[in-house]
Amino acid sequence: MTKEKMPTTIEKYLGQRLGMKRVNDNFVNKIEAAKEDDLVHLETLLDKLEEKVTSLKIINEKILSLTDAVNIPEEIVEREEYIVDVEIKLRRHNRRLLRLNGTRNREAQATTSQTSGSRSQPLDAAIKQAAASHAEIKQAAASHAEIQQAAASHAAIQQAAASHAAIQLAAASRAAIQQAAASRAAI
Repeated sequence: MTKEKMPTTIEKYLGQRLGMKRVNDNFVNKIEAAKEDDLVHLETLLDKLEEKVTSLKIINEKILSLTDAVNIPEEIVEREEYIVDVEIKLRRHNRRLLRLNGTRNREAQATTSQTSGSRSQPLDAAIKQAAASHAEIKQAAASHAEIQQAAASHAAIQQAAASHAAIQLAAASRAAIQQAAASRAAI
């Protein structure tokens, strides 16, 4: 009977990240297949995808903190490429939702104006303005999250660059020591 090796912490995080990527991809597929007449469903899926992307970013930071200095640049590239791809899709579908909400608001306003006359126009305008404000707030929150992610990525890249420089310095020092030892042995 052989004992199975227990996964390391980084292996656990890598497994979590793989699972989270699959969940995100499933949400993206559901969002792309969502019908335009069910805005509540579409908005809920978009909100959930935003939550999952945030969770993935946290897992990525944990993985980066446990990654060997030599592998940090590759790790940063892998995680950033995926996150950017998902965030582009998220932003595209948020705009789709905004467009659909605007269309729906215009249709509702036209219907209400026809049935109620001019009494409902101020209410319709207020509803439309509230929907637009809600969409702008969501967009601003998404932009804020992107800025925070960019700042975190910048810090990670700076950390990777510092680690890389330290490795190069250590390698140069080692080469100098070996050269000095070889010169001393030759004397």
